[in-house]
Amino acid sequence: MKINKRLIEINLPPGKSVFLWGPRKTGKTWWVSRALHALMEDGPVGKACIVSLEKQPRALVKNIESLPWRIFLEKLWQNDLGLG
Repeated sequence: MKINKRLIEINLPPGKSVFLWGPRKTGKTWWVSRALHALMEDGPVGKACIVSLEKQPRALVKNIESLPWRIFLEKLWQNDLGLG
C-alpha cells in the first residue's frame, strides 16, 4: 500500500475550533489524529475523541478514538465520554 504525505496544515489560535470538510480519502482523519496525538504529548490531555460520520467507533492511535456522531451524543447525554 502506498502512503502519500498529506499537505493539510492548520494553525489555530488557542481556544479556537475547526470544521474539516472535504472529499473522502484526502487525509482529514489522518491529520486530526496526528494533531491530537501531538497535543496530548505536549499537554495534560489524557484521552480524546473525534466525532465522525463513520458507522462504528474505532481506535485511531493511543488514547484517541473516532466516535460516530450518534454514539458521541448518547455518551455526552449520559455523561459517559470518559475524557477526563
